[in-house]
Amino acid sequence: MQDKKFGKKPLTRSLTDELVDLDLDLAYMIAKRTQLLSRAAATRKAKGMSLADANQERRMRRSWDEVASRQGLDLRPLRQIFTLANGLAYASAVKPESASRKFIMTPEIRDLDLAMPGPRDRTITRLLVALGVLSGAKLELSPVVVNDPLVELVKVMNQAGASLSWEDGLVRSTGGTASLPGKTLHAGDDPLNLYLLLAMGLPQVGRSTITGGTPLKILDLSVVGHVFAGLGARLTPIEPHLTGAPVRLESGGMTGGTCHVSEDFPPLCGLAMALAGPTYPEGLNFSWDMGWAGAELMSLAVKVLADCGVTATLSGNEFSVRNGAYQVPAKPDRAALPLDAELCATLLALPRFAGGTVTLAGHWPADCLDAPVVANMLRAAGLKLEIAESGITSTAGTWPDKLDMDATRGQFTLAVALGIAAPSDARILVSEDEDTATAEEIAGRIGRFARVKPGRVVIVAGREASNRWAEPMSPFPSPSPQWSLALALASMTAQGVTLANPGSLSETWPGFWGLFAENFKPKDKEPEDEGKKKGRRIRV
Repeated sequence: MQDKKFGKKPLTRSLTDELVDLDLDLAYMIAKRTQLLSRAAATRKAKGMSLADANQERRMRRSWDEVASRQGLDLRPLRQIFTLANGLAYASAVKPESASRKFIMTPEIRDLDLAMPGPRDRTITRLLVALGVLSGAKLELSPVVVNDPLVELVKVMNQAGASLSWEDGLVRSTGGTASLPGKTLHAGDDPLNLYLLLAMGLPQVGRSTITGGTPLKILDLSVVGHVFAGLGARLTPIEPHLTGAPVRLESGGMTGGTCHVSEDFPPLCGLAMALAGPTYPEGLNFSWDMGWAGAELMSLAVKVLADCGVTATLSGNEFSVRNGAYQVPAKPDRAALPLDAELCATLLALPRFAGGTVTLAGHWPADCLDAPVVANMLRAAGLKLEIAESGITSTAGTWPDKLDMDATRGQFTLAVALGIAAPSDARILVSEDEDTATAEEIAGRIGRFARVKPGRVVIVAGREASNRWAEPMSPFPSPSPQWSLALALASMTAQGVTLANPGSLSETWPGFWGLFAENFKPKDKEPEDEGKKKGRRIRV
């Protein structure tokens, strides 16, 4: 049929067009909802009240329940969306990110010669803290990355009776232990902290309640509850229609120490149980289905336990450890607290963008999951790595004629940053679930074209390398801390990269932006007088 006014066929809209429009409307509505709920939460916070108003949440939740009933929707996932939307607003009220806080990156790095202690492994740091509490040993960990997950672990352990404190780059335990029964504990936002508490509480007779932020509320702990039931403990979600925190743990002291888990069992929970195994009356014999994603983490458990005087065995799909005492070293050595390969990767990549040399003091964990991936990727980009007992050094070399990188086992964001800086096309092998859309957008803003194909991304070299971020006044919301680090590297290729949410990286690696602001030439700290030192230690 002809359009009577224009004499043309009317434009037809595809289903995808309609979905895109709906998603746009939905995103704007979520943004408006976030602003309103965040404003209400901030007002309550200023009055010393809790962020959430129980009556307000109850009324809002009824609206979602009504829609689910009328439209025949599954209530559980809808409730999870409701919880996520609320968490977005509450997080904004606590740590608001706005256009006024956008971060424009214009680094000026010349004659790079960086030598510093490298950031230590964040996961092992928390595992050692937990083992220090389990053993009641005096412990000092330094230098460590004192980020939000670590601080939240220290706080919740102290709530349970431990004696922990932290300063810049240091965590200390004076020997206190933790007891969960009879307490309500807030685990924060990180799942590992929750699993460490649950694993610790298994052999302790009594009832405890563990709460947490939005990331813990949307966890599915039903499979964990099933395994715990076989060990003589009961794990029950408190809020109806939710399978995550808050949860109640009731234990009779464990009736056994043998369990088998399926593929959907949380890997971090398996790691936490392995670490706590020596405190169980019968020890722990833990086996799993082939294909369980946590199998590689059990090797980490064996290593950390060995560093703390406990012998555990790993054979095929079975881990076992006997009941016994830990011998946690007061000050773990380099090998017991190695470098964090993922964080070190950004610093070691710097010579590829700015020339010069970077040396990071510490033990390079060649046997960890990330280390060989990082080393292979940096070498593929022409960097020269020297690994010694005292640390690792990266020096700028010549770019290869063809840049081929394998990111199927991780480090995709680092590969994208290196690919953007490369003078030739960069071919990156990727897994199916990788965030290639963000890679396309970032490359486009820098004037490079990213071609996405099944199993790989090709970043095409431009005829003339762009040296400016497109639309510098338009901030880019980084999807993750890893992308923020990649963008920091990319800003050395394209000045003016603008982040809308630099704080998301600060929660993971608080010291990075300070190094970046100093163009990776950290200044020596001035000595402090004794009067200023007083009160710096924090204990909660």
